[in-house]
Amino acid sequence: FQSHGMHRLLGIPSGELQDRILPITALFGNEAAALQERLQEQPGISHKMAVAETFFRSLLAKRPAALQPAIAAAIDLMVQQKGNITIPQLTGLTGYNERKLERAFTEYIGVSPKKFSNIIRLHVFLKYLRAAAANSNLTPIGYDAGYYDQPHMIREFKKYTGLTPSQYLNQVDPLAVNFLEFPGKED
Repeated sequence: FQSHGMHRLLGIPSGELQDRILPITALFGNEAAALQERLQEQPGISHKMAVAETFFRSLLAKRPAALQPAIAAAIDLMVQQKGNITIPQLTGLTGYNERKLERAFTEYIGVSPKKFSNIIRLHVFLKYLRAAAANSNLTPIGYDAGYYDQPHMIREFKKYTGLTPSQYLNQVDPLAVNFLEFPGKED
């Protein structure tokens, strides 16, 4: 899903879904039960993906695009800048004041623009990390991803994954721990 995908699918502020586990039927009604059955009947992952894609495309077709153009432009710029953008730059682009920008992001994406930028930067770092040699120095990779220094990179990485970059690299299946929020962690 794109960052604003759940808002578009459900028509409710994404922030209402944050830190909640809900049954699929609570989100998509009786159609979700039929989807679950169809998914279980499929022989392989590619077939399951096709069924899910058809389901979500039909939901999207029923709803008009609701993302404000200014927020869509802000998201595009944040991705283009790899998360390395300031709130004043975003307010200048959107014409929103800081508080209105934060409310719009929380409604459409479920997180503040600052947190969203941090997540984008972490994605960039992970991409660079996966492409790096096994024994690469992490500091230059962190600089390339937009972190100002190694402690900042390690702190942000641990905040979102629960592990340091070195611990992450030593995991058997590192992608399984991506973006888990651990109890007691605050922004």
